[in-house]
Amino acid sequence: MPMSSVLPGFLVGKLSDIKSVNNLPAMELPPGLRNSDQNLFFAPLVQIEWKGFNISVGDRNIVVGCKLPYPRWSKFKSAILEVLTVLSELNSIKSVQRYSVKYVDLIPSKSFSDQADLINLDLSIGKFKQKNEKFYVRLDLSEDGFSHILNVVAGASVDFENGEHREGLVIDTDSICNSNESESFAEWTKHVAPALDKLHQSNKSIFFGCLSENGLKLLEPVYA
Repeated sequence: MPMSSVLPGFLVGKLSDIKSVNNLPAMELPPGLRNSDQNLFFAPLVQIEWKGFNISVGDRNIVVGCKLPYPRWSKFKSAILEVLTVLSELNSIKSVQRYSVKYVDLIPSKSFSDQADLINLDLSIGKFKQKNEKFYVRLDLSEDGFSHILNVVAGASVDFENGEHREGLVIDTDSICNSNESESFAEWTKHVAPALDKLHQSNKSIFFGCLSENGLKLLEPVYA
């Protein structure tokens, strides 16, 4: 059976404080179409609202996402490990192909020139140099033994659930680690905690490495 049909009910039976379970738009697509289109391979099909998190389940993947406000990494990691511990009871999950930590932030700012000033950016193509224009930059890179996908988008806008509308610069960092598929899922979960810490730290380094002094000040950092 597809994992999207098995996992939601299994998780609901094992996790406490489940608030809701909802099908996502991709669930309406025929399985044959989802399986034939690589862009849909990892599309989330069912979403479980659990405490301050959303668990999204597809046929080939599972995602634990934070709801706002962000609860800090220690609490987020505990939620991830709790889900993985529950999943380790399933014999149908054989191994892990890859895992990732993804962070997306929208920094409020109006003009494109102000948004470009939030990051360390010097963008030019031929005789054209970015001054006050909308831009979208994607960079695939390697750092600390991980693969990273960095997306920076000027002129982004978002509407929040509370009705708030925000415009500004989006910095999207996706840090990926490929796993040893010969290792069983149960064995992988036993040592994944420190690996998640290392991946999270690398992701964090990529994000803060993008920011200019102006961008850092705007985020109002607190130094412990």
